[in-house]
Amino acid sequence: MFYRNESLTGKKVNKNKLVVPDLSQLQTGFTLGGALKKDKLFYFVSFETEQRRDAASSYIAQNSGNTGKTNTSRVLESDLQAVSSILKTRFNYDTGPYQGFTHDQTNYKWLAKLDWNISNVHKLSFTYNGLDAKKDKPAHPSAIRRRGPDFVTQQFQNSGYEIVNKLHSFGTELKSNFGGNAANKLRVVYTTFRDKRNPFSAPFPVLNITKNSVPYIIAGHEPFSINNRLDQDAFQVTNDFNLYKKNHSFTFGASFESFKFGNSFNLTGYAATLFSDADIQTFKDSVPVGGAYVFGAYPLDIDVATAKAAAAANQWTWYYLTVGQFSLYAQDEWQINDRFRLTYGVRMDKPVYFKDKFEFVPAGGTASSPTLPNNDPLVLFDKDGKPVTNGVGKDLDNTRLPTKTPLFSPRVGFNWDVMGNKTIQIRGGSGLFTGRFPFVRF
Repeated sequence: MFYRNESLTGKKVNKNKLVVPDLSQLQTGFTLGGALKKDKLFYFVSFETEQRRDAASSYIAQNSGNTGKTNTSRVLESDLQAVSSILKTRFNYDTGPYQGFTHDQTNYKWLAKLDWNISNVHKLSFTYNGLDAKKDKPAHPSAIRRRGPDFVTQQFQNSGYEIVNKLHSFGTELKSNFGGNAANKLRVVYTTFRDKRNPFSAPFPVLNITKNSVPYIIAGHEPFSINNRLDQDAFQVTNDFNLYKKNHSFTFGASFESFKFGNSFNLTGYAATLFSDADIQTFKDSVPVGGAYVFGAYPLDIDVATAKAAAAANQWTWYYLTVGQFSLYAQDEWQINDRFRLTYGVRMDKPVYFKDKFEFVPAGGTASSPTLPNNDPLVLFDKDGKPVTNGVGKDLDNTRLPTKTPLFSPRVGFNWDVMGNKTIQIRGGSGLFTGRFPFVRF
């Protein structure tokens, strides 16, 4: 078990006293294992957790009693109070406090495993591990200009969000040893990931309030957390066969992976005010009376109504994709002599698409392709200088997924024990390496 709080944090640097924010952190867990049947069946379980609470910010709003202190923001407490009061009076919107609150973090991790010695040849294991985690976060500090919280910019509690991660993974592995000259390992794993954000705010536009043309106060909903969901299901089968012949260790393997994604991201789901900003004085003058505020063109009331209508409809944009990858590989680890070992091999990866295109489901709409065709008359050339056509059905077609051409990855490496006593070793290698496409990007 491990525990600490703010009293265990240093308070001075070069005799300068610092303001230490609130902190509470606890880490604990346990493990347990043993035999269910002697020399035959074994179990192991583990559990751990971390509970942490941090002050949301060490900076405080400026008032007549704290001007000049090291942790005093340029943001006036009177302005924060005015913004909160105006939004409450006109829209019945609760900003939450602007200081004196904490961000909490909780996670639970667990593992359960069974090992079964079926015979002298075969051993089977079953594994289940999981994660249940959540963490409070402020509004993104740098996306869409600076957003704090810091000396320059302050934000309200309800402009933040809670991020939630849940994982469940089930695996089985069969190991076989055939007389010491050959061995095989078969592994099957199924994993589910569920990630989402729980905003602290009720449905409401994003407000970027400036002072002297610099972000000053952040209020309203966190723009990246409007029905932000990512669902992933992964299935993997891998088989490795090892053959041992004199000074050679051969490995032959095959693998298949499939990935199913569902992603919902709705940046402008509560209207486009996140791209607008206005001075604090403009906010005070315009918002209470329904004056022009958003882009200086129309009242905030319009976007407030838009946000409430979108939340009531509860229809959001989703992207769906199911893909896979099939792989074959072979390798030889050749112990040429007592001092020199050469390893060489080749791998082939082939992408698998279960549908020809990504599936895009707009809010309240029907499934379609998410990509707008690019038919611009571009002048393009390939690596050999030959012209390449651009557009739907041509050489470059941005509505198509990449080709299913197999990717071959040869590689070689060595280990040289120069003196024969492991005091000086030289290692090196080279090869081609490929990876999966980033199917979901944030």
